[in-house]
Amino acid sequence: MISYYTPHLLPFLTTVGLKVPSRLKRLFYLSWEDALWDLLPQLEIKRGDTILLPNFYCQDVINNIKTHGYKVALYPLDDNFQVSETKLLSIYNKIIPSIVILFHACGITSSISQNQVILKHILTKSVLIEDSVHRVIDSSKIKLLQGRHLVIDSLRKNIPLPGSFVYFSSDSKMVLAIPHTNSVSYSLKVMIYYGLYRIVLATGVSLHLKSVIKFAHHTILGLHDELVGDSITGNSGSPWISWIHKYINISKVRSHKINQVLAYQKLLQPIIANPKIKIPNINRRDFGELHAFPVIVLTPLSDKIESALLPINVWAKFTDSQWSKGRKAFFLPLGFHITLYDQQLIVKSIIESC
Repeated sequence: MISYYTPHLLPFLTTVGLKVPSRLKRLFYLSWEDALWDLLPQLEIKRGDTILLPNFYCQDVINNIKTHGYKVALYPLDDNFQVSETKLLSIYNKIIPSIVILFHACGITSSISQNQVILKHILTKSVLIEDSVHRVIDSSKIKLLQGRHLVIDSLRKNIPLPGSFVYFSSDSKMVLAIPHTNSVSYSLKVMIYYGLYRIVLATGVSLHLKSVIKFAHHTILGLHDELVGDSITGNSGSPWISWIHKYINISKVRSHKINQVLAYQKLLQPIIANPKIKIPNINRRDFGELHAFPVIVLTPLSDKIESALLPINVWAKFTDSQWSKGRKAFFLPLGFHITLYDQQLIVKSIIESC
């Protein structure tokens, strides 16, 4: 059985620590949602204000935002995980939300983030957050505009470490700080679940125990994911995790992912013309940024492929999002633990289901 997430930290590490450029400041939180719950009051976002999100967000996050007292509006993403400039501006100008979140879904750069005219227009009245949870962030490449412009990542979705960094400009007038007090019981439970997940997953992979790998993914990680982000207030992350993170070998991670993306593209050629399957357009510069390799499949074929992939532990993602009506996105795993044979096995299962 294939492990969706990388079980071991060691392949990611190097002996040379990365430095955050002086033009940036960053804060470290227990999770992406913990960062959001702490930052919103600091940014003077009031309960009842509207947050504009992509329709690819899972319903759990949307419900959590509403539970915390905020309204949600959605903008549509297409099969390339992009929104048209016209559509986004139409929705934005109609509601003028307090926050706009641009999502680099699966690690694919949102085209809107490259349009400074639109970004500056949004920043005149709103907070702009780039959701980079599907990326391993190289802080030296972050580009922020003047105003309330932030980037938030999620380590656990990309490397075997928990927590989320928030980046913002040193020149910004925003005065942001991590909370001085945490919910001890909540933070402890989250870290215990995550630690157990990592130990059990690494054990299962090392001993080639399919039942243990499945238990780690579906039970322990499930308990963690149900809990994390549900705190009423935001909680800071461990300074030890923040310290370890600076020794992540980002160039090595990217180089490895580029080769795996190229392999998936070659392996998937036999079904590239299938009208029920869509491979998103991905710029070459994003290959090393990807959280996984996305394959979009229309229903009912998607149900057949999902059944074929379940035994090897690959499944459709964000199936509860509005985006997923009539289609599903399969995130084919990338990482140091994925071999070419694994990729061939995954793609073979997809092709045989078509």
